[in-house]
Amino acid sequence: MSAAHAHLLLNHIPILGTLFGLLPLLYALVRNIRGWIVAAPLALAVISVGLGMWAGNLGGQVRHTEVRAGSSK
Repeated sequence: MSAAHAHLLLNHIPILGTLFGLLPLLYALVRNIRGWIVAAPLALAVISVGLGMWAGNLGGQVRHTEVRAGSSK
């Protein structure tokens, strides 16, 4: 694994972690633990995931020739 592979892997962990963190919030909202107390962090988490995915998509449009098969070092 090159440094570029490690960079790409580590940059996706926060996006996936926040996405998986939405599951307990959704469960708490369905169980009706406290409506607005759960809904506010859930809304912020949805916004955070959306912005993270948008930033990840923009970063994915960058050409990473160093991680392509057959590229010279």
